[in-house]
Amino acid sequence: MGTGSPTRPCEFGVVRRGRGTADVTVFRPNRSRRVIYFQNGRAVGYDQGQADKGTFRVFKESDLYIIFVGTERYEIPESVVFERESKCSIITYIH
Repeated sequence: MGTGSPTRPCEFGVVRRGRGTADVTVFRPNRSRRVIYFQNGRAVGYDQGQADKGTFRVFKESDLYIIFVGTERYEIPESVVFERESKCSIITYIH
């Protein structure tokens, strides 16, 4: 998926609705948060605010979702969406 800074573990919360539908809230190191929405096992959007200008892109490598929101990069294991899991990473690219 290209080069960049190494990922760091971060805290998150998840509300699962079954069958791969979930809201994953990622708590970033700067204490802000980002919500990624999943439907039927696919990342379909995020909590876009007026200040958000970035594009939403999703790639899947094996059982790992790699999600870009502008310059932010999130790596979310598939098991977070479908079952209990305690790992989530975030990376912010600097231009």
